[in-house]
Amino acid sequence: MQKLKRKYLAHEYFTLVLDEPRGEGTTGIVHPATLKAKVKLPSGEVSTMNSANLFFKFAFSKDQQKRLLHEFRVYSHLAQKQVKGVITVHGLFRDADSGVVGLLMDNGGQNLRQREVERTGEEMPHQVTLSEAEW
Repeated sequence: MQKLKRKYLAHEYFTLVLDEPRGEGTTGIVHPATLKAKVKLPSGEVSTMNSANLFFKFAFSKDQQKRLLHEFRVYSHLAQKQVKGVITVHGLFRDADSGVVGLLMDNGGQNLRQREVERTGEEMPHQVTLSEAEW
């Protein structure tokens, strides 16, 4: 058992405020999130930071957690290679009490499948189409 620190200074933790779930997939449940944190500046001062337009993905089952860890590794690899256009991932977290895993990342906007459903009206489109400008 890892001994957990029970008291933290204001700049040693952050708070996530979650909205209603946006969706559920094979990786888990996705919630829009707002991050609130105190940041210790080089001067020693503590500043408040708020960051909206984030997503937090929860993975509950072992299978979901395995998929989320894989997703995190893919994003990390792409970031290390400085691939442009990749969503920023802020961290992978595990709740010490429940074992639930979560991934905090920027909101990348609407996914292509959702957009295709809206565009075509098909419930399960077989293919996603892109305009010439999107290519």
